[in-house]
Parts: sequence; C-alpha cells; structure tokens
Amino acid sequence: MTSYPTKDAKLLSVLWVQVCFALLLSAPALRPEKEHAELQLNNEPEPLECSDLKSCLALLGTANPAAAERAAHQTVNDPAYTLNDFETDCKAAFPELELYRVKGGTLGNRGGEAEYQRTLGALFSVYWLVRKDMEGDASGMDGFCFGVDSSGRSKTEQDETIKNLSKRTAFKHNSEVWAQIDNLTTNAGFKSKTDTTLLRSMLALTAIHDIMKIEALIPKNEIDTTDHDLALGYVLKHQTEYPLPSYQMLSDIPAGQNKVLFALAEMNFNFGHMVQAEAPPGALFKDLMGVIHKMRDTPAELDKQLLFYFFHWFTDLAGATANPKGGNEIFILKLPTVVLLNFFNAMSHVRNLGSGDETQVYLDYLRSTPAGVFVKDNAQPQEFVALTRLILMSQAGELAVKDAFTALDPESKRTLTEELSVTGTDTPFPEGAPPSSKEGPAFLVYYGPKLLQLNKKDGLSASMQLLAGIFAKARAEFAQRPSGQTMTIMLEDPQGLAEAAKAGVADAIGRLSVDAEGKVAWQEGD
Repeated sequence: MTSYPTKDAKLLSVLWVQVCFALLLSAPALRPEKEHAELQLNNEPEPLECSDLKSCLALLGTANPAAAERAAHQTVNDPAYTLNDFETDCKAAFPELELYRVKGGTLGNRGGEAEYQRTLGALFSVYWLVRKDMEGDASGMDGFCFGVDSSGRSKTEQDETIKNLSKRTAFKHNSEVWAQIDNLTTNAGFKSKTDTTLLRSMLALTAIHDIMKIEALIPKNEIDTTDHDLALGYVLKHQTEYPLPSYQMLSDIPAGQNKVLFALAEMNFNFGHMVQAEAPPGALFKDLMGVIHKMRDTPAELDKQLLFYFFHWFTDLAGATANPKGGNEIFILKLPTVVLLNFFNAMSHVRNLGSGDETQVYLDYLRSTPAGVFVKDNAQPQEFVALTRLILMSQAGELAVKDAFTALDPESKRTLTEELSVTGTDTPFPEGAPPSSKEGPAFLVYYGPKLLQLNKKDGLSASMQLLAGIFAKARAEFAQRPSGQTMTIMLEDPQGLAEAAKAGVADAIGRLSVDAEGKVAWQEGD
C-alpha cells in the first residue's frame, strides 16, 4: 500500500480564512445551505449503486470527444454560445460528472450534490473567464459578475433585482483585478481561437478533479490518503486497466494529459499555504522544487505547466459555491480585493522558483505583500518573517497584529519569532529572522491561521500565546528529529482552542499536549 501524509485537501479542502483561501475550506457561510432544484444531476437523481471505482465506471457511458471539442471551440469563438449550451456539452462530454450520484459519504461531508454544484461552478468559471471580452447575451464578464437567467444568458448591472448589485458592479469595473485575471488567462494559453486542445484539457481536469471526494471511489487498499488530489493522481498514473473516460479522451493530446498529471500528482503544492504563509518554505516548495529541477532545461515548458495549474486553482476556488449559475460569489462577495490581488502576487513569485532557492523566493514573497511593507518599517529586523507571517495568517490588519504581538510576554514572543523563522530546508533566511539556533524540524501548524482568525476581533494576543505554547510543546516532542524537514502539527479543534485561549490561555496551554503523530490533544477541564 502506498502511504501519503493524511491531510484535509485544499477545498478542500475547506475554505481556510474568513477572508482568504482557508475560508473556502471551512467557513459555514460558503457551504451550500440548500439544494438548487434547477441543477439536477440528471432526470434520474437516484444514487448510483456501486462499491468501488471499477464498478462505478462500468455504469457510466463513454466520453464524447465531439461534445468536448464543441464546448472548448464554441466557448472561445462563438459570442452567442450560452452557459446553458456549454453546460449541455460538458454533461455530454464528461461522464464522470455522474459519479457524484454514487451512494455513500464524501470527504469533507458536503455530500455528492454539493460537490457536483461546486464542479459546475468551476466549469462555469472557466467558461466565463475565457469569454471575458465577449459582449452581448453570453458575455463572460457579465456572467461572472451577475450570473445568468434561466435561459443561460448573462445578466447585467441594469438588473436591479440582483442581490449585492453594488458589490458586483464594483467588481466588474475594477480594472486592476481584471487586468490580472486577463493576464493569467491569456498567458496560460486559453484564448487561442484555433488551437483549443489546452482548453479541452482544462475542462476535462475540472470535470474529474473532485470525484475522489466520493469515498467509495478511493482505492483504499492501494493508497492511504484523505487528499482527493493525491488519490486522483494515483488513479490516473497507476490504474490503467480501467481509466477515467475523460482522461483517456485526452490520449490524442499527450501534452494535455501531462498537464493534468502535473497539476494533480507532481506539484503537491498547496497554494493556500503560501498565500496566507501557513507553511514554511521547506514544506511548501519541496516537491515543486524537485519538479523544477527535472525541468530545468525547459524553463518555458515549466512556466506553461505552472500557469495551467494556477488557472485551474483559480477557477476551482472561484467555483466553490452552492449556486453556480448565480455568478461568482467567492471573489466578489467574500474576499477583499487586497487578498485577491495577493493571490496573483504569490503566483508571480512561484514562477521565480526556477531562478532562486525556495528560502529566498519565500522571503521575497513576504517582502512584496502589504504586510511585509508595513513590518519592514515598524518592527525589529529579526522579527520580520514571524510578524509578517502572523499578519498574513490572521488577516486581522497590520496594526492590530503588531499590537497583539507587542503585548505578548517575552517568552511567547521569542518562541513565535524563532519558530516561525525556521525554514525546514538546509538554508536559513538570509535576513529578517533571528540567528539560526533551532535544532530539529520546522513546524506547519495546520489550521494555525484559523486559530488566529477566530479571535482576531477580540483575543488575538491570547491566540498568539496559545500558538506559541503549541510550538513549544511540539519542539519538546520532536527535538530529536533532524533539521531541514517539516513536521505537520494538526489542530483538529481550532474553534475549541480559540475559545479556551480567550477563557484563560495559561490554563489552556497546560491542558495541551502534542502526540507522536503531531496531533494536538486536548484535555477537558473539570
């Protein structure tokens, strides 16, 4: 059996921050609150009765290359091609969409219908963004901002019945954001009117991306993971006896299959961990640096692979909604513009990994953020990495985080400064951190950002002190582990920890322990 680190996936993974990508991993506000009758899986919504991937695939039809090509070609070429036309073609092209009807549980416990709606939302985001410059009833920009009517035609800002119309209109006219989106879409190659093979590959990836959230489909006797990306990558690479129809359909464009595998199975890169500085550079870039090393002689191809991945990540995140035909809600209604722009900033730094080591690229990213600019002018030099990471993790604002950090007791402040500056590589930060004195691994405190965010309005300093206590106990538990690697410390109940910190942080720290697997154990009080 192949074993992988257990972790909750990106959207996965949850909505990890109230105002950032983590939000999309866990925030109740973004979870589907109701089913949408107009978006049935098909005319026979009964669940599929099958026990594993092989038996479930046997119940599906074949992929339809003509429908996939039509979806890609018409999206980029036909101004009159509506969202409903696109939806019809995608359902005909990609039979795996039926797998969300498989009876049983799902990773994240959203249910198959909710995961299906999110997949539609991601597909619709691809359609809208590629058609950004088209006008008329099937305008991509209007559809993305305002949604569509029952016929699949884009609504406009003149429709005063649209909820949150002022926010949606402001987003449509935000030229800075749209310039970044357009650069990504164009540079990634999705606007070619003659060669739509890349767009076909993206649609296929989007259609199958989340199917391994259906627990029955994971080949548990062959791979031990709760990460749906890793599970899907494993299936595509190793289960060739019964391949996924939509992936097999790309066999005529090997470059498309390669890009799908790269995004799913080779990068092992959690972009959310970078945007909110949750992970140290070693954990963040380790596998990606291996890929970059293998492709060092083809930098242009590497850049294309990265752009393909980033576009997929962006549209996957954009589609995480219970109402996919209602236009984008994540970027317009949930995330502040500064956070959205920081996504694109982080993308530019990842693309620089080929010409720099991971520690320097990480430091350059921190420096480029508004948080880093503030910290450079308002904190001690050796506190730069730690304080900038705390600001990005908590999303509480520069002044609030600095004040909470300043209010800490000296030991907690020293612990956070040192632990958040350990790189998990053989290379320490060249500046912005205390002299390297820690022996042992770096730590990635999973859901550490959520622990801070839950108390960002009241009790932020207490959450920071508790985080320092978690670091200290992890260091004691894993003091003998070698340096140059990263241990994941899992907070399985960040809500309870945040509440305990506010009630009495010293008592909370005393009732914590970190076990040999890195899980934070919690001993209830009397």
